[in-house]
Amino acid sequence: MEQIKLNKENPKIEFRLNAEDSSILVKSVYATSQINAENEWSDFISKVIITVELKYLVYDDQQGRVIDERSIKYPIHLFFEPHQVHPVFHLNKLIKNETLTLGIHTAQKFYQTLSL
Repeated sequence: MEQIKLNKENPKIEFRLNAEDSSILVKSVYATSQINAENEWSDFISKVIITVELKYLVYDDQQGRVIDERSIKYPIHLFFEPHQVHPVFHLNKLIKNETLTLGIHTAQKFYQTLSL
């Protein structure tokens, strides 16, 4: 199991998806704070958003500018238990790759990048 640390300096991580059936399982999220505030997690968690974004780059020009990129975005919600001392959120959220068609072409493509 790999641990990923996201913070203000490193707020995003990207994964390359190699196949249509690629997936990532988010087992749990652990939140820490440098503020010494006991049981203020409900306020803290209400300001935290984990967003999943699947992206497929359709075309970029010779200068490296993105001309067309398809993406879908959705949130992962953290639910706070009032009697929780340490904020560990057991999500067991499976993020699966999806397929899409581009324009009039019938060939299906899968998203290439997943960002958290």
